[in-house]
Amino acid sequence: MPSKHLTMKLSKVVPLGFSAIIAVMVINGLIAKLTINSMISTVSDVMHSYRVQTTLQELEEILVDVQLGERGFIITKDEKFLQPYTTAQNKLQKKFKEAEDLLKENPSQSQNLEQLEELAQKGISSLTKNISLTRAGKSPSKENLLEGKQGLEVIRKKIGEMLKAENDLLVKR
Repeated sequence: MPSKHLTMKLSKVVPLGFSAIIAVMVINGLIAKLTINSMISTVSDVMHSYRVQTTLQELEEILVDVQLGERGFIITKDEKFLQPYTTAQNKLQKKFKEAEDLLKENPSQSQNLEQLEELAQKGISSLTKNISLTRAGKSPSKENLLEGKQGLEVIRKKIGEMLKAENDLLVKR
């Protein structure tokens, strides 16, 4: 008789055991799915921040090329030196559009980008004035040259602030 009682217990316990194992596996699967989704979202956010940082650094490089072309032309009065200036200006609008697309969901960074674009336009205007003076056979004044240099410094500072904001977002992510 004890073996029959033991058999009855096993016949009730085994389905419960399998049910418990299946329940644990389902819960484990759900937790894994949620964790993976969270990781994918985090990786996507981190990649986005890196793309923003890269785009901002490329903007800075383009603006430096604009200034280098202007400086080379002023020193040599050779139009060949304006190639970096011209090429960079063509790239600039495309790069600003790329940055705008990347930052459209971040209002503070979008505002920073607008300010950066205004600074860049002001700086390029100053450099263009120096180029025009040089083409007219006049030398740009020290003040004009300093205006261009200081303009680039302000632009670099703004880009630095934007890069720091992206780094802060990376830390949070």
